[in-house]
Amino acid sequence: MDTAADRYTPDTERSRVTVSRAMTEASGILKKRGNLALLVTTFLFCLLVTFAWYTVIQLLSILFAIFTLGGVSTTVSLLLNVLYYVLSALLFFIGVMPAWLGRLRLAGRMCLGDTPMAREVLYYYTSFRRAVRAILTGLLLAFQVLLPAVLILGAFVGVFALYDHVLWAYLDDGPAILLTVIGCILAAAVAVAILMLTGFYQLTTAIAVGDESRPVWSAFADAFRYGRRNPGAIFLFSLKSLWHLILSLCTFGVLFLFWYAHHYILSYLRLSMALCKGDDPS
Repeated sequence: MDTAADRYTPDTERSRVTVSRAMTEASGILKKRGNLALLVTTFLFCLLVTFAWYTVIQLLSILFAIFTLGGVSTTVSLLLNVLYYVLSALLFFIGVMPAWLGRLRLAGRMCLGDTPMAREVLYYYTSFRRAVRAILTGLLLAFQVLLPAVLILGAFVGVFALYDHVLWAYLDDGPAILLTVIGCILAAAVAVAILMLTGFYQLTTAIAVGDESRPVWSAFADAFRYGRRNPGAIFLFSLKSLWHLILSLCTFGVLFLFWYAHHYILSYLRLSMALCKGDDPS
């Protein structure tokens, strides 16, 4: 009679090999002449576009502040705040997101063995249809990133709010701190579970950018289908990527700028290609 370990070990090993192969292939692509320099250049360009957006919304905030100096009602002030955040979001999805997605598409061409030009980072600015597709893909990407982030942050905020408003008021310091530590451990466990569950749609952006013949929204359903079949590989990839991010922080972002930012995007695309095609690493 098979044990649980006998049943799950092959899947675990297959996931490990798939992720390792995707990251190894990404390293090989980066080492090809000109690829790393191109990705660094386009990364800096995207940062410049993002900084320009930030500068614009800061100017908008100053203009809104000047407008309210004369004194306005609470309702008008609330409407202006809503308008400010709506404009900021629109400017981001219209002006910034196409650049980052253009860089993702450029990296995808590298994964296919092509030699793209730096100007291809502007791909989604070249027509109205492409711009709309970039905006819709950006909305999916925002949902993909914000959902787990909000849920995980909410779990930890809830633990500390419980300490501030309940435990600290009704218990001694020792039991209150002990229960808070236990709560943090439980929140960490919840975070792991959330990462596993939300990993089901992690391939959405890669599919939306890689297959322009299909509607953007269908990419979510496709990603969920492929992610449901390969939860171990996606979760392992997320853990390894988190470790690379920690290493980058330890070097004050130097490793991130000159390697991991580009290695991540290439390995993410190679993993997406492998999982969507159902490649068997064995």
